[in-house]
Amino acid sequence: MLTAKLLHTLTHPNSAYGAAFSPDGSLLATASLDNTIKLWNVATGEEKARLKGHGDGVCGVAFSGDGKRLFSASLDKTVKIWDVSSGAVQATLSGHQQYIESFAASADGKWLATGGHDHEVHLWSDSGSAAGVLKGHTEAVYGVAISADGKYIASAGNDNQLLLWDFAAAKKLAELKGHSGPPQCISFSPDGKLLASGGSDAKVKIWNIPAGDLQTTLDGHTQLVKSELYSPRGNYLASGSSDGTVRLYNATTGTHLLTLEGHKNTVYGLAFTTDDRLLATAGYDRTIKVWELKGGA
Repeated sequence: MLTAKLLHTLTHPNSAYGAAFSPDGSLLATASLDNTIKLWNVATGEEKARLKGHGDGVCGVAFSGDGKRLFSASLDKTVKIWDVSSGAVQATLSGHQQYIESFAASADGKWLATGGHDHEVHLWSDSGSAAGVLKGHTEAVYGVAISADGKYIASAGNDNQLLLWDFAAAKKLAELKGHSGPPQCISFSPDGKLLASGGSDAKVKIWNIPAGDLQTTLDGHTQLVKSELYSPRGNYLASGSSDGTVRLYNATTGTHLLTLEGHKNTVYGLAFTTDDRLLATAGYDRTIKVWELKGGA
């Protein structure tokens, strides 16, 4: 049986929208509407650094594959690349004409994707060079995801569209239809064969990739699902909701394993350590909670 122990409750002075563990699991980066990123010692829960440079709220963070750099996306329409050891900004990437709403990095940290209120998905390499713009949405892009092998991009929009793209060709492959309202968040399984989506209909849906067939629908949340994430080893699928809970499922069978309660409202960000042992949940209630998971999936 899966159990979870709350290790730390970390705070920002404004809502927390994203989180990411360093590859070695020693650091946790958290993104907030207070315009900053905080770096935390995972073992102790101590704040190690505060990165300032964005001109508006930070909506997402991710580490590079070697853990030496940090990527962040902001409502100020930019993506920044930071040196983790010094906290210095190495590059600022621009291209969006409106707020960036969503952010994702590939599993190896080599590719970045952002979705904006300009209805576009922008792609970059980890060096900061532009890698393309995907146009197909007609409203804000709430969620983006990159498959681990870099073949596919997925995007979810307020226009009710859940789209699958060929990364290399920058071409739309399919529209996945099944949510009764706008899809809010998406995540590829580590093997790239599945895509999980959470919607304003409070449903979690699992799709086969690249066919785009709906495999299953998971119920349980009572309000919209705002964050979705497969764990790196493929043991778990986590979903965070405006009902203040995080639900953990067996990633293979879809069986509900555990519900985490503790946030007062929407859970916007989820992050696993590479060994699937720790889960961080970031909330509108200005807290980030770090949970230790024990037991089988």
